[in-house]
Amino acid sequence: MGRSGPRVLVGVLAAVLTTATLATLPAGALRPHRWAGGGSASPSPTTLTPRYLVFPAPQSDVTRGAAEAAMGKTVPLWSGSILATQKHKTYSFTMVGKDPTTPEKEPSVVVTVPLVPIVLHVRKAVFDPTVADTTCGEGNSDLGMIDASPIFNNVTYSPGGTVVGDTEYEDAFQRANFWAYTNPYGINPGYHVLVTPLNIAPITIDVPAKQGHVYSSGCQALGIVNLVWFDRYIRHRLLPELVANGVNPTTFPLFVTRNVVLDDHGCCVLGYHAETTTTASQFYGFTEYDDTGDFGPNSGDINTMAHEVGEWMDDPYGTNRTPPWGHTGQVAGCQANLEVGDPLSGTAVPVTSNGYTYHPQELAFFSWFFGQVPSMGVNGWYSSNGTFTGPATLCQH
Repeated sequence: MGRSGPRVLVGVLAAVLTTATLATLPAGALRPHRWAGGGSASPSPTTLTPRYLVFPAPQSDVTRGAAEAAMGKTVPLWSGSILATQKHKTYSFTMVGKDPTTPEKEPSVVVTVPLVPIVLHVRKAVFDPTVADTTCGEGNSDLGMIDASPIFNNVTYSPGGTVVGDTEYEDAFQRANFWAYTNPYGINPGYHVLVTPLNIAPITIDVPAKQGHVYSSGCQALGIVNLVWFDRYIRHRLLPELVANGVNPTTFPLFVTRNVVLDDHGCCVLGYHAETTTTASQFYGFTEYDDTGDFGPNSGDINTMAHEVGEWMDDPYGTNRTPPWGHTGQVAGCQANLEVGDPLSGTAVPVTSNGYTYHPQELAFFSWFFGQVPSMGVNGWYSSNGTFTGPATLCQH
């Protein structure tokens, strides 16, 4: 039961942010993340490797989050714990929505996702997600393609022949993820975690020369902007200004660029999700809509968006720990968190919506991370399209 229909254009916020604007931002360093900032982007064709990040929140935010959610001050959240077979250790976690493992009278939630298109001017090149590039044969803007996509529109999903619902892509994933409880004979057959878009007027940013570069390849150019500089704008400038347009901790704003990725000591970050404290826990994300083809056929259109929305849904604070897993997807070594997109980065599930075939990313199931046998996922699978047929093995570096 997804949310279809036209978006509503909210407000008239259409700012031009320049180097002078940057000087007015609050003093002080950004909250420490697992990455370090500084320096300018320095791309070359040999470094165009797609990556996806999460910026873990402080434990104080996570502890406070449950109380905030109960009072309706942030998005709906639920928490649980599980004994993982790989390490015989109990892990706690927090997710978006309601608890699918407990009978709920009203098991469905809807979270508003403000879509914030960012028009970037990078070294005289303009990257605008609100305008179709007719010279490259595009009939619709990237934002229009997102609006018509399965992220926000209903499609019937039948993985392995099992119908999990006529619904949105991320909701279908979450229902399939907890299918032992959400199937027609389970305790929560009406379980849903739905997202509904809210269109925000575009924001134009002039990127200082030392913070951005342009890599020309084929019909579409690729812009590359310094990650720390960009995230500083979001946290300290955009989020406060967008409060007047309905962006607040009860929503999950997504900042959308067209063919612009971020440099984090090496290109290229196509998306990330994060949390910052305003009046309550404010979750937000960044996603590139890629038309360049520079990252291969499985990284185009809404692939990154599906990755980041799914990870926010299952690991909103970026702090859900798991037994170490790795050597799959974008992870060359070992990783130990519930980032459901990372193990399958580089995969795509073709889904047709409104006459176009999109390529959202396949996502890993909860049972894969914690070694559950059998899996509680649909068909006993360990990922949403059946790529993983067994649980993750304990990773050794």
